[in-house]
Amino acid sequence: MTRLQRFLVRLSSWGFGLMMLAWFALIFGGIFAARQPKGYWFALVIFTMLLLALIMVWGRWMRERFVREGPLPQFLKRKLREQYSSLSIKEVELVERGLRQFFLACVRSGKKPVAMPSVVVGHAWQVFSIHREAYDDWCKMALGHVLAVTPVRCLGNDAKDNDALRRTWFWACKEEAIKPDDPSRLPILFALDAKLAIPSGIVYFSNERQLSRPSSEGVEVYYGTSFSDDRYDGSFSDFGGADAGGDGGGDGGGGD
Repeated sequence: MTRLQRFLVRLSSWGFGLMMLAWFALIFGGIFAARQPKGYWFALVIFTMLLLALIMVWGRWMRERFVREGPLPQFLKRKLREQYSSLSIKEVELVERGLRQFFLACVRSGKKPVAMPSVVVGHAWQVFSIHREAYDDWCKMALGHVLAVTPVRCLGNDAKDNDALRRTWFWACKEEAIKPDDPSRLPILFALDAKLAIPSGIVYFSNERQLSRPSSEGVEVYYGTSFSDDRYDGSFSDFGGADAGGDGGGDGGGGD
């Protein structure tokens, strides 16, 4: 990105606050000047708000484009192969793709938290975060703030963790044109641990119909369909609030 593009992308994360500031500055400026706000003042406010709204939409698009296409540091591949020596270069690239998918879920979730569902992608995230300058710059461009690394999560008894995972699941599915409530396959972020045979990885199947497929003895299995299942606490009907078209109900234990 050019410097101007970087500035506008970062400005887009302040858009709502700037709209309010412009509105109050013009209205209260007129009051303190003992003048009635004139028609062109309101036109200027509306124009400013529309311009900022366009910058916010453009900024969101640029953030997503940056997450998909922005270069990741080369040391990630090396560090991943040091930790998981069995991985090929192609498989390491799949892990990077999973990391990008996770960051996309962060962008699309706004300020609502998401959770990391993969051990191998979680390791890549942690390694990336150790290199503070590169990681901070990436996060500021992608999200507008630095994202703290959190532990890998599974569906369980904590409603907030469950909803954070549901948001990740929802947006990962949307990225790959998968139905979140009736998946026929898994998005890459949720498939990698099993696909790459990661030790102590988290194994997902898309649904319980895949139980006929053999699984390792003693390995706990999770299902994509469980994210919309009321057996797990949280806001299951709208994937932790990620699905704006959901009915918003069915809160089995209190979401965020």
